[in-house]
Amino acid sequence: LHRDLLLSLPSLANGEHGMPDANMELRSGFLQPDGTLQSEMLLDERTCDCCALASTATQNALVVAYRDRSADEIREISVVRYEHGKWSAPSQISKDAWKIKGCPVNGPALASAGKEVLLVWYNLQNEKPTIQFSRSSDESKTWSQALQIHDKTPIGQVNVVRMPDGTALVSWLENGDQGSNLVLRRIRPDGNLEAVKRVANVGEGRGGIPQLAIFQEALYLTWTSVDTEKQKRVHVQKLDV
Repeated sequence: LHRDLLLSLPSLANGEHGMPDANMELRSGFLQPDGTLQSEMLLDERTCDCCALASTATQNALVVAYRDRSADEIREISVVRYEHGKWSAPSQISKDAWKIKGCPVNGPALASAGKEVLLVWYNLQNEKPTIQFSRSSDESKTWSQALQIHDKTPIGQVNVVRMPDGTALVSWLENGDQGSNLVLRRIRPDGNLEAVKRVANVGEGRGGIPQLAIFQEALYLTWTSVDTEKQKRVHVQKLDV
């Protein structure tokens, strides 16, 4: 991990993208300084086609979260962990039993500090959209019970950062009266939820995937919006830490 860049990447097996018999695989490899890929390894033989991966480095491990895909088209969130030179077997985190034949294009988000890992994802429970949050204190070996953190009808496209005091700050998109709204919510270390804060209206559609980042002790949020003339704009806002 110190000398090489460890990659986790999706890969097609048995066909072209979009073909019925094509399974999207999750693989890893080491990218050497000369650009060659070594030690490629299969981590999961069947995953969601279009949902983005999330990864984060903890004190002793690398954690990757992704949307899994069963033979029956159940699309749960799973995690793999690279530690002491080995990958763990996939561990299913969500228990939503979301069955959907097409990829929802709605991946999970991770953040970490030390041995603590934060995980956020969008799913459907009993046909109702949810934003869910879970916390691990042992580098993703075990997880807290999932906590639903939305208050209206979410669309997803989640992101999360861990604040210096241990609070999780989560962003997602929700349905609004005039298109999609970008919202924020803080989850305290004890699990208590602060009020939802609606930051902006992003117009029609999903508005991309909003991103949160801490840089030089400042917190930033960026997103795209679509105006009434269908023009896309990129926004960056500095938030109070």
